[in-house]
Amino acid sequence: MPPAASLRRLRLVALIPLALGVALAPAAVGKRKAPEIVLPGLEGPVEVVVDRDGVPHIRASNDFDLARVAGWVQARDRFFQMDLTRRQVSGDVAELLGDGELGNDIQARTIGLRRAAERSLAALPARTIAFIQAYADGVNAYLNTNPLPPEYALLELSSARPWSVLDTLAVAKGLAAQLSLDIDAGPTFQLQRFIDAGVANGFDGEALYFQDVERSAPMDPAATVPDAGGPPSFAAARKPVDRTMLAKAAAGAQRVREKLSRHPLFAAALQRREFQIGSNEWGVGAEHSVTGRPIMANDPHLAINVPSTLYEWRLEVTDDPEAGPMNVSGMGVPGTPIVVIGQNEDVTWGATTNGLDVSDIFSDELHVFQPPCLELGTLLCIKSEGQFFPVVLQFVTYSSNQVGDGIFDNVAVARLPIFQTVVLTVPFRSFGPIVDVEDPGLLLKPGGGITTALVLQYTGFHATREAQTFLVWDRARNLEDFRRGLEDFDFGSQNWSYADAEGNLAYFSSAEAPLRKDLEQGAPAGLSPAFIRDGSGPANWVPDPDRSQGQAIPFAVIPFDERPQLVNPPNGFFVNANNDAAGVTLDNDPLNERRTSNPGAIYYLAREYSNGLR
Repeated sequence: MPPAASLRRLRLVALIPLALGVALAPAAVGKRKAPEIVLPGLEGPVEVVVDRDGVPHIRASNDFDLARVAGWVQARDRFFQMDLTRRQVSGDVAELLGDGELGNDIQARTIGLRRAAERSLAALPARTIAFIQAYADGVNAYLNTNPLPPEYALLELSSARPWSVLDTLAVAKGLAAQLSLDIDAGPTFQLQRFIDAGVANGFDGEALYFQDVERSAPMDPAATVPDAGGPPSFAAARKPVDRTMLAKAAAGAQRVREKLSRHPLFAAALQRREFQIGSNEWGVGAEHSVTGRPIMANDPHLAINVPSTLYEWRLEVTDDPEAGPMNVSGMGVPGTPIVVIGQNEDVTWGATTNGLDVSDIFSDELHVFQPPCLELGTLLCIKSEGQFFPVVLQFVTYSSNQVGDGIFDNVAVARLPIFQTVVLTVPFRSFGPIVDVEDPGLLLKPGGGITTALVLQYTGFHATREAQTFLVWDRARNLEDFRRGLEDFDFGSQNWSYADAEGNLAYFSSAEAPLRKDLEQGAPAGLSPAFIRDGSGPANWVPDPDRSQGQAIPFAVIPFDERPQLVNPPNGFFVNANNDAAGVTLDNDPLNERRTSNPGAIYYLAREYSNGLR
């Protein structure tokens, strides 16, 4: 704790049954009493101390008081950032910044991360929702009693939309998607260019296929868990690529690239290799430490934005009646009331991004106004595995702030072509959006017809529970608690480093990796998951509607025991810099390892990992 003279103290007290007090002036502690601010909803006094580095330390007697004050403090420090982030995920930035953002809003509504957040909201426990609601109440209490950040006056806006529980979940979905969503448009387009060049020059470009079009082997053959991939590798048979499907998919891939490349959240998902910014973590076991305790270091390497992507703070609950005490410090995310990377009195944890492949684009046969669809009670449907599956059609309204006209709060409905106001999703493919239609004119043509659609399937579109993970970890006492929290980290693939006061050192990878039917049978059906896949059926995800492993998605996933992990590593250390944790790509082929529990199946994690020398 820094010297008292460097602190700013904020006291939040129950002046009435519902109240808050916070000291905003940089007064030296001990020279005068800290100011008090009334905040509706508090059950008891809450104290906020801001240290000389600007880090808030919040102390409350229960979780809900803590969450309210956390919302108030974050809104004071970062509200414009919070507002912009939720809008980037939700697809209504134009209501803030004007017409120039309508294109990105259309893509955000198409991808549908806010729709995914709505599914997650419906799946969360009541206490978790109440905790996030208390945070939202704190944000709104600040907005109701304080001037807006100066950006709003420059944008000719006199008010901001109240914060909601759904906004917090949308922010979390957006961050997790930035770290895990991979849109396989680039490699598909590149492969088609190689084939075209080969035809023009007298050789078969398909022979280049995977390893040379998009090399997997890293420059440095390092693996966090060298033997995690199971038995020795084998040569996976490859089935011929459907050239007609590839040509259509490549054309659609280029259109997808053009539409999404300007969106701040989705540009990286198009070409994750080019956008890698990397993270580092390492741990040394207690037996190699002078202190006799494990040592762990972590640098997430997120972009140096202003303001920062993360938010440093300390959160303390003295004795919540239901959950007990908590004392955690570290990095949170503006818009959420938790610590995502940090330490409490018993455990510490860090993270690097894991390249786990949890999304596929399928080239599907789209039927428009055809009898099979009409029999399902829908106007559009796709065909896969010989069956027809409905497509949900939704019309969306967009609005735009008329910045620069001198009129405050002049937000008008945008006039857009009808095809830009339609969002199409396929519940069969994890509620995934149709991101391209080969012949969009059929959507307006009487009688319709049959065309090709590209559908994005992604584990993050389901009702996921990663919010639960951090609520467990912020209070974790030991390795068992940490494992329990890890069970709920459904998407946003990470490599987690862990150490505790008992002397344990551990590494875990996280997130649910879907099993593909063809890979479970030992060979990719045509193009591998690194490319746009044939949606006719053989490459579909393996259904598991009963969620037999307790997973969030209704598809079979790689079992927890087959994920790369280490507890008290025999060699006394581990290192991960986004590199291949299991070593499955070191020979330049990510499809030639077998699963331990199903030796006939391919153990597939990702097409590539970080290839740099970090």
